[in-house]
Amino acid sequence: MKKESTLHNARTKETGLSKKGVACLAVFASCLLILPLSGCAGLCFTSYADAVAAHRNTLRSTLSVPTISQAGTLKVGYMEKAGVPQYEGDENGEPTGLDIDVAAAVADELGLSLELVPVTSAAAITTQSLDMVMGVTEETAEGLTVVSSYLESGVALFSKDDAEIESVQDLVGKTVGYVKGSTTEAIVTASNLQVQQLTFTTLDDAFKGLQDGKVQYVAAPAYPGAALAVDYDDIHYVCELSAPQKVGIGVEADNTKLIDAVEQALDNISDNGVLSIIDYRWMGIEMELGGEGLANFTTTATTTGVFGDSSTSTGSPLSNNSRSTTENSGDGSTAGTGALQSL
Repeated sequence: MKKESTLHNARTKETGLSKKGVACLAVFASCLLILPLSGCAGLCFTSYADAVAAHRNTLRSTLSVPTISQAGTLKVGYMEKAGVPQYEGDENGEPTGLDIDVAAAVADELGLSLELVPVTSAAAITTQSLDMVMGVTEETAEGLTVVSSYLESGVALFSKDDAEIESVQDLVGKTVGYVKGSTTEAIVTASNLQVQQLTFTTLDDAFKGLQDGKVQYVAAPAYPGAALAVDYDDIHYVCELSAPQKVGIGVEADNTKLIDAVEQALDNISDNGVLSIIDYRWMGIEMELGGEGLANFTTTATTTGVFGDSSTSTGSPLSNNSRSTTENSGDGSTAGTGALQSL
């Protein structure tokens, strides 16, 4: 794979797999990875856990100190402020989320155990002796090299109908809802959109308003919006307002061996379908923005670093209630196999 100096998008095309097929695909993908090495003529593992364990046993890390800070372990920083679906704590306070699963999958590919450390910025890679930091953009890199990209950040529109929105002219006179006091509100109100605007306390409230016909569109950060839209049968992603920003993994710029290894690992989990499985786990769809945004859209507010939608209201801006722990349950991925085991 050709390396780019700043960002490379390690994503695959949408497979069209339903949410119910995610767990089966995870097992199947793991077994396929092992079969050529095991000599089995069929799926010969007694359990999914056996398949995962056998796959991990085939991986032997070539990374050692000082390329990584601790022998046999990949120390990874994750940003709690990123919000759903990148990060959320489970009922036991353990970190879960898309970022956690991607970090665990990368550790798997590198043949390393995973140690997770909460951070507030990319600068923690130095102050906390980390190997890499999740959820880093060019603007937040703090001098790090942003290796590949596993998601995009930006504000998107969601709707109930199938109307194609290509430019700001298509929205003239429409009603758009968003979370009050959020980054999205700042972007929309400072834009050239000629729309009626309605605010909601939470994103869940906004989607309910869309469902009830109070608004025709909801503007929200693409990933949290997609994650919540899974709970609504008739709400879907329409388009992004502005060109999305690539989000990747931050690694020390002079650590070229680790940069190469992480880039290859991301390539591998893209090619073998694990990255798609992670997307489906947290959002029910494989999210890939990559567009240029709405034609002729302008705003004087910043559109960089839009992940979760902060709100001045109390509680989570995503929903008044905690998301289901059944679908999103996980073990915190404190070992390299966490991404697959928790699916």
